[in-house]
Amino acid sequence: SLGVTASVFRQMLLTGEGSLAQCGTSVQEVVPADARIIVSTTSYAVDNGIPNNYQEPQIFFYSQRYGWSLPADWHTVEKLVEYRNDGASFFVIYSEGLLNSNPSLTDYLDNNSIQVGPGIERGCAIFAFVQPLEQIQP
Repeated sequence: SLGVTASVFRQMLLTGEGSLAQCGTSVQEVVPADARIIVSTTSYAVDNGIPNNYQEPQIFFYSQRYGWSLPADWHTVEKLVEYRNDGASFFVIYSEGLLNSNPSLTDYLDNNSIQVGPGIERGCAIFAFVQPLEQIQP
């Protein structure tokens, strides 16, 4: 119904702390305009055997930055390294549960980046990769 649709869109546009719009604004404030980002999503690339549109456009839209979406089932060190080698210099994640459920990813971020955003506890961790590109290995 129209009322349900309007409610969904209203929720998407809320700009309070912890919202994706606010996270996008935080990304815009700390990430250089020409930098490429990886944005984590809680959606899966494949859902019940069917390819899924897992992209999270709100953070890209509100930050006015470009890069790659990382679906929940691709949260691996290898994927971060792949996108880093393709030019990503920041990783954005808004789900504390998703971050905490991936200890190898957390270890990699702890050793190869600096958290420069509001923080995962506020719904917007922004990690700046610090290791030079030519030294990156999974």
